[in-house]
Amino acid sequence: MFKDREEAGKLLAGEVEKAVEDKNNAVILAIPRGVPVAYQISKLEYPSVWLSQRK
Repeated sequence: MFKDREEAGKLLAGEVEKAVEDKNNAVILAIPRGVPVAYQISKLEYPSVWLSQRK
């Protein structure tokens, strides 16, 4: 699979960037398992609203 969550986040961010044509018209909804994945997505600089959840 992946070496760690950071690597998984980088790969996911790359796929999202390829799939989305217009950053201003994009909605990314995710419940990431930890900060490393969310951090990689946040680096894409899409307009965003972050919600947090608890177990």
